[in-house]
Amino acid sequence: MISKKLSLTLFLWILIVLGMVGIRRYIMIPKEQARLLRDAMGNKPLADNELRKLAQFFVFQDPELTPRDRELAHWGRKLFFETGLSKNGKISCATCHKPELSFTDGKTTAQGLTQRDRNTPTIINSFSSFWFYWDGRTDSLAAQSLNPIEDEGEQGLTRSELAFWILNNSRSDYENLFGPFPKILEKALPFKARPLRERPQFSDGVVRNTMVSADNPKLLSEIGSNELTLSPQQIRQFRQKLRNQSPQKGDVLSVNYWRMNREQRFELDRVFSNVGLAFEAFEKGIVARDSAFDQFIRRWMQSSNPDPRVHFSEKFNFSEFLGFQIFLGKGACHVCHSGPYFKDNQFHNIGLPQSQAPFDLGRSLGVLTVKKDRFNCQGIFLKDSSRQKSESCRDLNFLDSETPEAIGSFKTPTLRNVAETAPYMRDGRLKTLREVLEHYNKMETHSGVGFREETLKPLNLSEHEIAALEDFLRSLSSRVEDLNL
Repeated sequence: MISKKLSLTLFLWILIVLGMVGIRRYIMIPKEQARLLRDAMGNKPLADNELRKLAQFFVFQDPELTPRDRELAHWGRKLFFETGLSKNGKISCATCHKPELSFTDGKTTAQGLTQRDRNTPTIINSFSSFWFYWDGRTDSLAAQSLNPIEDEGEQGLTRSELAFWILNNSRSDYENLFGPFPKILEKALPFKARPLRERPQFSDGVVRNTMVSADNPKLLSEIGSNELTLSPQQIRQFRQKLRNQSPQKGDVLSVNYWRMNREQRFELDRVFSNVGLAFEAFEKGIVARDSAFDQFIRRWMQSSNPDPRVHFSEKFNFSEFLGFQIFLGKGACHVCHSGPYFKDNQFHNIGLPQSQAPFDLGRSLGVLTVKKDRFNCQGIFLKDSSRQKSESCRDLNFLDSETPEAIGSFKTPTLRNVAETAPYMRDGRLKTLREVLEHYNKMETHSGVGFREETLKPLNLSEHEIAALEDFLRSLSSRVEDLNL
């Protein structure tokens, strides 16, 4: 029989930390819950009804959707599945974010016009995210959705071609939402133009920290040294081995963009950003919220009977509940996968090797990129009061790409529908949930660049415990809903 005691010492510490790093939006600790956590920390046995009070931290909260969101989402849904928004007329957002695969693609890394180097993350419950992409290089769904359209390896369309497509294929949709299509832009179309996507350059300090943190023989042999006495020439040579740090040249598309007059450029960028608003509204409504775990939590919290076993079901039983206990206690999974969305909106280096160039610095590059993004929350196009009050916008001016902790760190993914979103990790290297659990259970690998978080220690779970934890993770799956319908 499962013990009524629940090891919550680590749970207390992570809730304190989360309050410090800005997750207050999702996890609030009333005095009563704080008292229970202190009691648990002091090894005071908690009754079932007391444990039940802690379950509220995992109750799903729906996104706040306005009538305007629903209007925008109708067009955003059309655009999401539109292959005409790509250079070859064959690729849409849904090419990589397939609804039947919980809006992923089942591939190791994404495939657009070319093979990409990162795994496709799900968009379910993305309304609860502060940062987007594995490195957090955009701060809103609207800004994120614009990148693939112009990325030469994904959809490969220029913003001027997108505007021309709207003019010929979806003008009434656009004008019903945003008013008349700009005449000064209409007269100039068609043409191909977009600004050059700037590649932020790492400082010598970041490159140096990357070099000295390297943890694979091949890389160290290429560097020739891992001491702080690296020469400027060594730093320049190594910079070219980092992701998105190769020399950048102008092209005819960026020349065309800057040949436009100022008003034309402004209107083109405004049309482009409005497309992002439509995508954002649609994606905000894509949720997964009614898993076997959610149903158990609701039954347990709403019943007058505090015994959790009474509320078990065929899909959430003894094994899943044991896995939930391990998730909170011995496994300490909640340290990163916290709250109702099972993520902390933060970035972590979990000790995955990188064996060859270009080396991916993750959050270090993401910080540099989001600060320079014209469509971030401080830009003129996606600037509004609600966006400026967001956690990400408040943090934007204080982000530091120089910190060693950012090197090789990537965003915590949600665990909702995790059983349907294989393969795993930012490069899709782990094919099954069991492989992921074995990684954390043994922690035998070290980061190729950056430093693995010190809190990550081998879990040393038994085979029975690993199986129970996997059962719990599978209980987080549910059908995907579109709340804008």
